[in-house]
Amino acid sequence: MNRYLPKSLFLILISISFYLIPFSLPASVQALTLDEAIRIGLEKNPNILRAEQDINVAKSQTLQARSALIPKIDAKATYMPNSLEKTAVPEAFKSVMPDLDMTNEYSLELNFVQPLFTGGKIWHANQQASLNVSVSREKLRQTQNELILSITQAFDGVILAREYIQVMQEAISLTEENLQVIRARYRNGETLEFEVLRAEVELLNLKPQLIEAKNKLELANSGLKFLLGMDPGEKIEVSGNLTLPEFNPDLNNCLQTAMEKRPELAQLNYQKKIVNHLVRSAQAGYSPDLAAVFQFTEQSFNHFSEGWEYGYNGLLVLSIPIFNGFYTHGKINEAKGLLTSVSIGLNQLKDGIRLEVEQAYLNLNQSREIVQAGQETVAKAERSVEIAKAQYAVGYITSLDMMGARLALTQARTGYLKALYDFIIAKAQMEKAMGTIGEKS
Repeated sequence: MNRYLPKSLFLILISISFYLIPFSLPASVQALTLDEAIRIGLEKNPNILRAEQDINVAKSQTLQARSALIPKIDAKATYMPNSLEKTAVPEAFKSVMPDLDMTNEYSLELNFVQPLFTGGKIWHANQQASLNVSVSREKLRQTQNELILSITQAFDGVILAREYIQVMQEAISLTEENLQVIRARYRNGETLEFEVLRAEVELLNLKPQLIEAKNKLELANSGLKFLLGMDPGEKIEVSGNLTLPEFNPDLNNCLQTAMEKRPELAQLNYQKKIVNHLVRSAQAGYSPDLAAVFQFTEQSFNHFSEGWEYGYNGLLVLSIPIFNGFYTHGKINEAKGLLTSVSIGLNQLKDGIRLEVEQAYLNLNQSREIVQAGQETVAKAERSVEIAKAQYAVGYITSLDMMGARLALTQARTGYLKALYDFIIAKAQMEKAMGTIGEKS
């Protein structure tokens, strides 16, 4: 059995080393669609998180405003040691109350206050606080729309950079293929060395463009991860291709939709309501305030009384403003000035939204026409290269003509990709201008 021992030990050592020797697995790559990227961005982007916290702050302010309607109950306990010594008590008191000791005093007090009438000040303050929550929600929606547009631009920018790389790789492949043909013809004495050198230079000129395209892809990936709130070291793989979407809206419908759904417009409408309540609240400064008050007190002096003495009373407190140095008048004028300012801003915003929608509409139509022209250009350039290859093979054209055809094809393909990207982004900008970019179609 001893002759088998070395083999057994060898197998044991191999088994142990499998667990002890560290090994690395390829880093996981997260595949992303546009919808998935938008979902991650809406969950992790710092701007979104801040906007959500603003809503929580506004809700807390609503709770604070509402507390003015609820009764206030305060309890207070007091212990006060008196600095007077027994010897300092007047003789007249000593003869009447020989056990008087004023060194300690205890008291309990309970106050209950309920506002009954404030001229609407509390009610208007509550309305303002509730409307502030709505403003914060619309700010969140605005931030979301802006982020979705940015993610769409970055996401499709990654695809654009990736497809640029593919175009450059195809151009290099085509140039290398042509270089082999030229070298073969040169060896056969059918062409000059000059044409070989020109083809080699063309190939060398394409390689830096490929390197630049790959660098742009890395930058585009980094920009997308930044928007998504992802770690820079995390690996992502964007899925999808640049495709021409079906989108041909009517301008009048776009304008109407924008007036109904733009979050910026909704914010100013809420702000106008808030300022209206602010005006009413300032005007309420001239009205009286009425409150119900109930007090319960209990106190004790050491050696002065047996047990605790208590008392209670209830009263109505009416406060009538007579003159406050024109403070209320100033508050009313201030609120009315804010109302006028908000109204002007609202009209200005509507004009700006109309202009934005019209510009987005024109850009969309322009991009569509360029895409359609680009499709035709690419088809013709591809056909031109096929003809050039056939003609060069039989010597009808020079290598320079062949290189010109290939260059035209590369330019046509890159131009088409850029036009397609511009149309996709123009569509997203149109939806953002309408206030519908975050909605599912």
